Amino acid sequence: MERNTMKYKVKQYLMFAGVSTVLFCAVVILPFIYGLYLTFTSWDGVSKEKPFVGLANYIATFQDAAYWQALGRTLIYSVIAVILVNVVAFFLAYMAALQHSVLVSYGLVAVNCGNVKCLALICQLCTGNAFDSLDS
Repeated sequence: MERNTMKYKVKQYLMFAGVSTVLFCAVVILPFIYGLYLTFTSWDGVSKEKPFVGLANYIATFQDAAYWQALGRTLIYSVIAVILVNVVAFFLAYMAALQHSVLVSYGLVAVNCGNVKCLALICQLCTGNAFDSLDS
């Protein structure tokens, strides 16, 4: 069989990615589309009837003050969480990068995390002393 033909390429795709594509569609894409459809109904979650209401749910949501308050708090939390995690990670990486750090030499900072070690290497590369430990 010729390797450049479309039939061969389709067989290869189905053999390697076909099953995972079908499972992904069944587990992720179809439930997402169904959930999106449900946002346009006034279904209570129990009854068999799902009356279509169109954009009324979205209009009611955007007019609700509690929605905007919750959205604002969620955004504030997300920004603070991302900044805090990055500041702590860079601090730990900086402490791990310092060769004469008291905290690292006495083992008070756990630097077993792969991300922290990677950040420590980046800090060492930026300061120019990344390869000092290889010389000794």
